[in-house]
Amino acid sequence: MFGRGGGSSAMLLGIPEVQKELNLSDDQKKQVDAMLGDAREKMRASFGQVNFQDLQNLSAEEREKRLGEMRKKMEEAGKGIDEKVGKLLEAKQVERLHQLQLQREGAMALNRPDVIKKLGLSEEQQAKVKKIQEDARPKARVAFDPNQSTEDRQAAMKKMREQFEKAQKESLAILNDDQMLDWTNMCGKEFKFPERGPRRGNRPNTQPAPRN
Repeated sequence: MFGRGGGSSAMLLGIPEVQKELNLSDDQKKQVDAMLGDAREKMRASFGQVNFQDLQNLSAEEREKRLGEMRKKMEEAGKGIDEKVGKLLEAKQVERLHQLQLQREGAMALNRPDVIKKLGLSEEQQAKVKKIQEDARPKARVAFDPNQSTEDRQAAMKKMREQFEKAQKESLAILNDDQMLDWTNMCGKEFKFPERGPRRGNRPNTQPAPRN
């Protein structure tokens, strides 16, 4: 559940609007709070020594290597959470949570092996998607310069959102009509993620618009 694009679907359970969408019981909410609190503590312990300022000083290759190692640790940490979520939620809740994760990740999910298999993406399509998203990454990093002023950071975040939306549109355009229909069904009914907060507001809703 710790995906390249949207992070953990389990972490989505911490959003009140998502809890309401899944119709979590009071008991489930309490268990979710405890589970996420434990997960955050473990992540802080794992990444507490990471100096993000130093990451900016690394070469692109070294930075990618370091970030790759961090992603691997997150994926390993996510395995235990996946099992807990499967036991905590009902089958329909798990299914809807997976749909919300795809909406959150958007076209970045097209890199996931399970999504590639379900959509039947060809090697050529996979290569095109990968190139589009790799080209978008360097332009997005400017938003994380710790030395930027608030105004510059906001402008950089706006540019990052625009680049994300462009990559999203170009990636989905690679799908044929049947694949696009399957993708839309996999995402389920459109859900509007809340835009408040520095993290939640950084990304637009990524549910694809139906084709004419």
